[in-house]
Amino acid sequence: MSTIIEIINQNPGFFSFISSIGSIIMAIIVYYFNRRMLQLDKKDRERSIMVELMRFFIAPIKYRLSSQKGSAEFEELNLEKIFPKLLYEPLYMEFNTLLERLALKSEWDEKLQNYNELARNLHGKIDELKQKIRKFIEENQDIKRIYDKTEANKSYTFDDFKNELVNRFYETYRSNLHDNKLGGAWYFAGSEIFNHVKLDNKPILEEIDKLRENVECRLDDLISFLEQQIQKRLRKEYNLTPSEQELSIKALTHAPIPRIYNY
Repeated sequence: MSTIIEIINQNPGFFSFISSIGSIIMAIIVYYFNRRMLQLDKKDRERSIMVELMRFFIAPIKYRLSSQKGSAEFEELNLEKIFPKLLYEPLYMEFNTLLERLALKSEWDEKLQNYNELARNLHGKIDELKQKIRKFIEENQDIKRIYDKTEANKSYTFDDFKNELVNRFYETYRSNLHDNKLGGAWYFAGSEIFNHVKLDNKPILEEIDKLRENVECRLDDLISFLEQQIQKRLRKEYNLTPSEQELSIKALTHAPIPRIYNY
């Protein structure tokens, strides 16, 4: 002990040196913990944003896409029409930021563009089919006779009857492939006229069926992209629970404004 005191007395700068080293070590420790706390705080804020992005934006998009699987026609995915404007703009910005961070934006944009283009083409072909069927319906005198002599006149006005025959033909055609039954206005029109229309329009129906298969493949690509490239990665990175990832479209319309607006 006396030796240490003697060294200090002989080297007055020694104590200052030790104090300086101690101060530096303490400063490093404080810096480390402050930095760590900031990182944790940032991660918590990021996690909150990701939860809300998943529940209020990604899950509803996936729900909208999944709800179209197996349908006769497919709608374009227009994100602005899915969400209220107040909700859409900030979430869409965060979604794009996320895609860029994951280096997935160009892939998402390409898949979405391909799907929407095919969906538009499908709608165009179905509209062309409807024009052909409308021409047949307007020119065929049996349609009026069937309407007058069946229960159709109790369920529809004549114009509504004709419109449903036109607008529901392709849906009925798709359903008829599986159960060989007719429903709605086509139930009253009967299988003879239905098969006649189907035979007359066989080439365009084959085009539509092939195009529809392509659209459904693109739809599956979009759903898989959301599940595997985004939801799965965010679930792992932020340790998200199932309840933090899913929200129904109905719940979305009644949900409070997410905290994401505060950032």
